[in-house]
Amino acid sequence: GYISALNCIIAVLITPVVIRINRHRHIFTHFTFALLLYGVAYIIYGFTTCLPVIIVTIVIWTWGETISSVYFNAFIARQEPATIRTQLYAAVPVLLTLGRVIGVPFVTVALKYRGYSSAWLSLAFIAFAGIFMIYVLRSKFTRA
Repeated sequence: GYISALNCIIAVLITPVVIRINRHRHIFTHFTFALLLYGVAYIIYGFTTCLPVIIVTIVIWTWGETISSVYFNAFIARQEPATIRTQLYAAVPVLLTLGRVIGVPFVTVALKYRGYSSAWLSLAFIAFAGIFMIYVLRSKFTRA
């Protein structure tokens, strides 16, 4: 309850600031920075039980979440023709749900066999792997 409320308040407060600060950067830079924030937050979660640190971590991943949410839609709008944009926008909730369906068993297994810290570190690894994938995609899109 409190974490969700804090997440919502932070998102509402920082979205205009995030857009203003980042509007001149390349869209892949936004995705990379968002994943970096997620990864850092997940690493911190893996090693802390201190409430003030957890609150700071909520701010960090909410910042990443805000960046990815705002610029994902901009990416679709800039890269795809108008004829398939609505299909892609419709697919986004399905893909996010698929991520939750796959993610919950993954984290459950990590918690059972490796522990709390290892589960968060595994998620951080996935976020950092995403940064590498963005690097590969960026080189593809900038050559086209």
